[in-house]
This record gives sequence, structure tokens and C-alpha cells, in this order.
Amino acid sequence: RIVIYDGFVLPSFPCSPDPEPQAATFTTVSGSSFLAVAYAWRQPSTIKFKWYSYIYRFNHEGFATLEDGSQGRGLGFEVYQLIKTNAASDAVFITIPPSLQPSGATADLTVLAISNFLSPTVDGSTESSTQFFQLLGDAWNPLLRAQAGIFDSLQDPVPSVGASALSPMRVTAGGTGDAL
Repeated sequence: RIVIYDGFVLPSFPCSPDPEPQAATFTTVSGSSFLAVAYAWRQPSTIKFKWYSYIYRFNHEGFATLEDGSQGRGLGFEVYQLIKTNAASDAVFITIPPSLQPSGATADLTVLAISNFLSPTVDGSTESSTQFFQLLGDAWNPLLRAQAGIFDSLQDPVPSVGASALSPMRVTAGGTGDAL
């Protein structure tokens, strides 16, 4: 088990075998704190994904407004979004400054990258992908049933084989600009 915050323990799931957290990453965007956890779980390829990876958001208010309008008490990390992954092995938040974005960008872009270890279609194969998700701050979040933002797929997954870790880097290309 991974203890994250003041006794917060990543949940266990009643499955056999148990899904296991492989990595956790944290970021803060416009005052909201996010925790992404990459989970792995061996499942038959007929399922097409191996387990959900979770994104949590810290609830500072001490309550949440429920669908019926009532309020429930709660302080700490709450589930913000589920992402279908294939034995996720790592997750990392990347902040891309306006200078590395297409012209006209004025704010940082927050991207979540998740590497997958196993194939979604072939049992035992490690031919998989790395997925990228962009935070859309005002988008409809179906889990929260509110305009609370969501991490949306940024591009097609990048093929990888047996990915076990991610490491973003910034390369300065002489006077021609930067690459991420």
C-alpha cells in the first residue's frame, strides 16, 4: 500500500489477482491538486484493457455537492477520473509553457502521460503504448456530473514495447527553439 496524505491509502479492489499501484504523480493547476495513480492488473486480452488508472483531486472545501443537490462531507483526495489502461507502469504530469506551444498560447498546458506495459489485444505481449491526456479545465466531467474539468486524450497513443518508466525532458535546439 502507498500512503499518500495524512493517512490516505490508495484503495484496494476485491479482485483476484489484486490490481497494484505501480506509480503515483502529483501536480497543482490553478489551485487544484491532482494525484494520478498508474494501476496494473493482469487480465485476459478479451477485456481490451487491463485496469483503470485513477486521477484524484484534492477536495479543499470539506464537502461535495451530490447529484440531488445535497452535500456530503469529505476532505482529502477524491476520485476525479478513471482512465482505461493496459497494465499501466508509470504516470507523469508534464507542464508545457506557452513558449513550447503553438503561437498564441498564453497559459501553461498540463499533460498527463501514462505508459502501458501490456498489449490491449494480445495476451502476454508487451507491445503497447504511452497515452497522453490534456487537462481541459472547464469541460464536463461525467464522474463528477459537473463542469469540473477532465483529462482528455491529447493525441493518438505513442507505440512502445514494455514501457516501464517515463522521463520527460526538454531539449534546447540552439537558436531554433525547444522540443519537449
